[in-house]
Amino acid sequence: LEHQETCTRLISEMPRARSPSRRTIEIQEPPRAAPAAKPLAKPLVFRKTKRELEREQQRAREQLEMEQRKK
Repeated sequence: LEHQETCTRLISEMPRARSPSRRTIEIQEPPRAAPAAKPLAKPLVFRKTKRELEREQQRAREQLEMEQRKK
């Protein structure tokens, strides 16, 4: 409720755009506070996709080959 009061006060203090042809448009309802972020029930787990795993294996193989060639 306190938030709403501060919003209405700020809105009333806000300078409004005035044009001779149109009346001033007032904001109908005060902006609502964003809902508080809920902590997730489970922490997000990022799994590597099959393709990513395959790519990593391929890179490892290529590095081994390069090292063997250098010797």
